[in-house]
Amino acid sequence: MGWLSFFPSAEATTLALVFPPGLDEDEIFARITAADGRPIRQGASASVMVAAFPTPPGIASLTTMGVLLVLDPLAAQGCAPPSGDTAR
Repeated sequence: MGWLSFFPSAEATTLALVFPPGLDEDEIFARITAADGRPIRQGASASVMVAAFPTPPGIASLTTMGVLLVLDPLAAQGCAPPSGDTAR
């Protein structure tokens, strides 16, 4: 049951989003901002981005962005880069 802690609550507005491999950072930023989100930092993989939203994004919004998986950014600390911040 510990793996359930990796998924965010339904009310979460800051999420770790996993996108399909091969998308570049600019495309990921564009998809997040088009959904009224604010990219915060990139994860350990180029396809992982932590983003904040003014309200919890719905399934339709996440699907439109092309998100493959949504994780709680605090529980998924492995998504954090070793140092630095890529927020624009």
